[in-house]
Amino acid sequence: MRTLILPPECSGEGRHRLTGKPFHHLCHVRRTAAGSVLDAIDEHGGRYEVVVVAVHAAFCEIDVFPAPRRDEPTLPRLVLYQGLPKGRKLDQIIRQCTEAGIDEIRPFVSRYTVVETRGDERGARKRERWAAVAREAVQQSGRGTVPRIFEPVPLDGIPAIGEPDSVGLLFHEAPLAQAALHEYLTGSPQTVAMVVGGEGGLAPDEVDFLIGEAGYRPVFLGPTVLRTETAAIYALAAVRTILREKPTWSSD
Repeated sequence: MRTLILPPECSGEGRHRLTGKPFHHLCHVRRTAAGSVLDAIDEHGGRYEVVVVAVHAAFCEIDVFPAPRRDEPTLPRLVLYQGLPKGRKLDQIIRQCTEAGIDEIRPFVSRYTVVETRGDERGARKRERWAAVAREAVQQSGRGTVPRIFEPVPLDGIPAIGEPDSVGLLFHEAPLAQAALHEYLTGSPQTVAMVVGGEGGLAPDEVDFLIGEAGYRPVFLGPTVLRTETAAIYALAAVRTILREKPTWSSD
């Protein structure tokens, strides 16, 4: 475990008692012993350093201190609109994109979506599982915030890019791109929203809606066919690499 997510009752500086699932995962699954020092975050993204003071049968005692200051580049808010795939493929997308730095994942249903999306008890369990996958990926990767995972919406529920400090990108298998990806990301966007279709891709009129009315800019995924779970991490990695390297670009 690289990052401990503190439950609300343990956030803030001082000595706390860690119980329940967080204690079980930390001390029984991860076998963390007294004297161990961990990075930690609370549910609001606050950073801490945690020292495990003592481990007991049903709880452990921890001391929580302010985390040392870290100088990290500030990136735009990264949002993934992901076509809802079959089975547990979205679990994989959430896990990988959480590790790679996504801030929000918003699944959507398009014409070729073939999964059941009823808002029943089964759907609630899926959403709970998605949130748990994201939290586990945060703890494994050591990142400092937990991404938000939203309920699926229809494709026409994807909001248009209306703000001048936002960039919308549609990653597509057809060569529709009007410019290179790094050209789309020039300037200082506050939000970068990425759309990746599910299995079967998007219908032509859905592509027209996203590029036209919604204002998303097409990005060519390349000549090979990518699975939707591959396309998502491919898109995020490409965008995040450009954003991180932008300060080193030369104008010469």
